[in-house]
Amino acid sequence: TLSVGFVVDDAIVMLENIVRYIEGGMKPYEAALKGAREIGFTIISITFSLIAVFIPILMMGGMVGRVFREFAVTIAVTIVMSAFVSLTITPMLCARVLRPHHEGEKQNVVLRGFEIFFEKMRGGYEVCLDWVLAHKFSVLIVTLLTMGASAALYVYIPKGFFPTEDTGFIAATSIVLAGFLTVAGPVFGHDPSDDPGDAPFDWPIDAPQAAVPAVFTVPSDPGVNHIRLASQPLPSTGPVQTVAFEAFTPAVKVRWDEQYLYIESDGLPAHGMMVGITSWQQQVPLPQHYAGANAWRIPLHPVPAAVPQTIKNHFLRGAIAIAANGIPIFNPQNNRGEISQEIGELDQWGGHSGRADDYHYHVVPLHLQALVGPGNPVAYALDGYPIYGLTEPDGSPVGKLDECNGHTTAALGYHYHASNKYPYVIGAFHGEVVERDGQVDPQPRAQPVRPSTTPLRGAVITGFTASPDKKNFTLQYTLNGRSASVNYAAGGIGAWKFRFVNADGTSREVTYQADGRNSGPPPPEGRGPPSPPRGGGAPARDSYVPKRSGSLVLHSPAVADGGPLPADYTGDGTSATLPLDWHGAPDGTKAYVVIMHHVDPEGVIKWYWILYNIPADVQSLPKNVKGVGTLGNNSVDDRIGYAPPHSKGPGPKTYVLTVYALSAPVQVSVPPSRVNREVLLAAMKDLILDSAELKVVYDRTGLTTGSDDNRPDGGRGGQRRGNPGY
Repeated sequence: TLSVGFVVDDAIVMLENIVRYIEGGMKPYEAALKGAREIGFTIISITFSLIAVFIPILMMGGMVGRVFREFAVTIAVTIVMSAFVSLTITPMLCARVLRPHHEGEKQNVVLRGFEIFFEKMRGGYEVCLDWVLAHKFSVLIVTLLTMGASAALYVYIPKGFFPTEDTGFIAATSIVLAGFLTVAGPVFGHDPSDDPGDAPFDWPIDAPQAAVPAVFTVPSDPGVNHIRLASQPLPSTGPVQTVAFEAFTPAVKVRWDEQYLYIESDGLPAHGMMVGITSWQQQVPLPQHYAGANAWRIPLHPVPAAVPQTIKNHFLRGAIAIAANGIPIFNPQNNRGEISQEIGELDQWGGHSGRADDYHYHVVPLHLQALVGPGNPVAYALDGYPIYGLTEPDGSPVGKLDECNGHTTAALGYHYHASNKYPYVIGAFHGEVVERDGQVDPQPRAQPVRPSTTPLRGAVITGFTASPDKKNFTLQYTLNGRSASVNYAAGGIGAWKFRFVNADGTSREVTYQADGRNSGPPPPEGRGPPSPPRGGGAPARDSYVPKRSGSLVLHSPAVADGGPLPADYTGDGTSATLPLDWHGAPDGTKAYVVIMHHVDPEGVIKWYWILYNIPADVQSLPKNVKGVGTLGNNSVDDRIGYAPPHSKGPGPKTYVLTVYALSAPVQVSVPPSRVNREVLLAAMKDLILDSAELKVVYDRTGLTTGSDDNRPDGGRGGQRRGNPGY
């Protein structure tokens, strides 16, 4: 509608100006020239002004930007087309189609009809205007009341970025009450398991001795009620917490003891997955064994904590809640401290796959509300308290919430509410939980079958399909506008067969085993498999231990071993490389290599600086060294050069600088842009005579956002560009 208005708007302005001159006595051709000349600059200025309005929408990030980007492009293109049409085609058609105006010429029936209609409208407007001017005080009161009502409705009417009713789901809910059925008048039972038409199978029922699931039918005689008995027995009633999960049986199974409710699932929801992700780390959803001893659990009798534990910069690993469909809900922050919803990491259902190829949400899946019913929670936090949607169960607006994003009501006791902005899930744990290794403990472990993968920049996931038996999957994506896909299928006990179809048309097949025995061609050189992901056990560490005699010593004049890294050598300063010197190299040293790396909380090894084939006569590197040795790439943006520490995640992080003394210069078969840490270690492992390391600590706590993030280059001193969350 808006586009149509913009298309005809400029043309109408041009047409009216030309018609004005024709009605003044000018010939159509002359009127078209003069009218277009007068109004042309006005149309051009209006066009640029309107386009400028939509440029900010086009540049917006996050979910809002993803939704409105196409809208902004459509409107901007429409405005340009409108200007082109009004400045070219409209004047030409006016000169050719419009007829000269003659004084006293009678208009046709259509124009006379429009004139009569417009005159009546103007007459009606004059009457209304006269009445308003005669009752100024009354009109002022109505205006003020309207403004007040608008403000009140803005506060009390539920709001959301997406309307909660626009979910695309159709749900039917049946409720069986666990109690005796009481009816007035004679009651008859009918058994449908035999012949439903024969009267002998109908019999009167007195007060039933147990509750039965039933469907009431109303016969023509209003004094008689019939109950049609169900053929299956009434399931045993359990804790109230089971109600929300029962909407997803049999995919979700629950059991309980005196302390906990246990939730079992395969970790794959019934809805679609992955579509809409624009920041993809190449993970895909795989079934998980959340069952038995590895099931999710929530306390049946939650205990309020003496001091609520905030989730901000805490609990960045693992889940903080479990959705009613058996899918875990993680902290809205990823393990780097960034909000996943706002950087394109989540699909249109609020989830994505983690490093163990485990699907989970980072926001409350509000679309489940239609399935569980408006009166039930859509999730439970792992402290045992329920999480409801954007309104109270009775549909009333949510009242004031505390720091945990919850409150207490007489009907429900304490409960949380989801939100469409941070914290999305909960703000803190109102109940008692234990934080260990950055996550709620205990909780199930995801079981990975393949190494974790690196981000694929420029990829947008466009489709995802799964077979009914959840054994065959296809993920489709585009990479810089070209189509690609990942096809994978179960290949036996613990095995998954993957076929990667790349955007350049090449493909490769790999079979991954749960025990880590993989078959198939390796990934392209320079992109070796990273360390194993989060899953069954402690985070993986670097298994390669080089020779280290203790004679070779690495030192820096800027920082002591284990000391804090000065801001000048981080993304918060000028991003300079650290000055280094070393001594004590063994005889026969022909070259040196310097590598700076870090092991993140998930056990993934990342490298930030690679400098190899440093001549043997060089035993120190100045600040911002240049022209010495050969630079390799870094794992932050896959580019040659130094990537300074600049993590937004909480807490101190240790970075290790290692110098290697080699018996010969290292020989690699790939260009420097593809020399990563793994490639270099593999090439020089038989050349290492000795090594030494220097550890430095980076802690962004207390740094002000304005000192670095507001700089045009993102706080890297203008030298580099890349992902700040590493």
